[in-house]
Amino acid sequence: MRHSCEAFGLDIQECEWVYKPAEDTFLMLEVLDTFELEGKRVLDMGCGTGALGIFCSLQGAKVTQADINEQAIACTQANAARNGVVTKIIQSDLFENVPGPFNIILFNGPYLPADGDSSDPMDQALVGGVSGTEIYERFLEEAVSRVGMKGKVLIVTSSLARNDEFNKWMFDHGLGSSIVKSHRVFFEDMFIIEVGKSIHSDNPIE
Repeated sequence: MRHSCEAFGLDIQECEWVYKPAEDTFLMLEVLDTFELEGKRVLDMGCGTGALGIFCSLQGAKVTQADINEQAIACTQANAARNGVVTKIIQSDLFENVPGPFNIILFNGPYLPADGDSSDPMDQALVGGVSGTEIYERFLEEAVSRVGMKGKVLIVTSSLARNDEFNKWMFDHGLGSSIVKSHRVFFEDMFIIEVGKSIHSDNPIE
């Protein structure tokens, strides 16, 4: 899979201290490109450069974008203007400052496992805790209630995370997951998964 943001009709400027669009971004864009987004309420959590939410806005979605990193907020604002779209952009630690229900929630969040905490913005964009899934667990505790039974929650994760623990956490919290799309990059498998209360986990992440 070799893409650039231009392949999806986007003009995205990379910014210092902000996670730049990469293979995981393009994998999510491939999935979004199959959706009917016109009029949908979309939340782009952990928006980074803003690429995912800006794409949705160009397809006619009503988009909210959120990130804990103030540099990412500035970067998303600049890229939204660059692409001629208006989205609601909020600095927030996950859902802390984010109002409203949504039809679709996206999170290309930190999914790599590592010990220790860091205040470095790039570490925060990449590291999801000791197992690689702690941030997603915090996120999912609220995300599934924000979309209801008919909405979608989509996240990016990796074979490098401790997915056996994540699968168990989801099961214990009454959640199922389904792999929507996957891609192999060198030593890593990346997955887009949909998570929800009504989803049967017939293909757990490995």
